[in-house]
Amino acid sequence: MIQTVTVKKGKPISKQEIQYALTRARSTYDYAKFILPNGKYITVNFMKDNSYEIATNVREQYQLFYDIKITKTIKSFFSLIDFLYKWLNRLNK
Repeated sequence: MIQTVTVKKGKPISKQEIQYALTRARSTYDYAKFILPNGKYITVNFMKDNSYEIATNVREQYQLFYDIKITKTIKSFFSLIDFLYKWLNRLNK
């Protein structure tokens, strides 16, 4: 089942909310989509071999793409949570 989380403008998202959505998406091998109020989103798609892909429609942040690359090489679930916590709250300002 697709996990869609809409982030409210100006309200920071907690690590528990991110972990809950990612755990539910990972258990069904589906994806979690985090939608920001300005129309931007970050999507995490889980595969059956316990890998994941991260996609976004944010184009003006080069550092975001660098962090996606680093997070995918680490392959840790908790580093993925930390990555989303950092960038969702940064993009929600």
